[in-house]
Amino acid sequence: MQWFTNRQVSRNHASEPQLLANVLVKLPELRNLGAKHSAHLDWFRLNWAKLRLPPLFAEIFDIPKCEEDLQ
Repeated sequence: MQWFTNRQVSRNHASEPQLLANVLVKLPELRNLGAKHSAHLDWFRLNWAKLRLPPLFAEIFDIPKCEEDLQ
């Protein structure tokens, strides 16, 4: 992940002076959303045998599709 300095953001987005401040305000909300998403995926991983997931969904989110996938 590439991190930008305040000066770089200000220079590249001069028409949006509050951009960095707005992004920083959203970080806790985004972390919370990421944690909830991770918890939901953990449920799928624990209960994979009870589910019929599309193969692409299982592949993208690393959810086992069969006993072989666990090894």
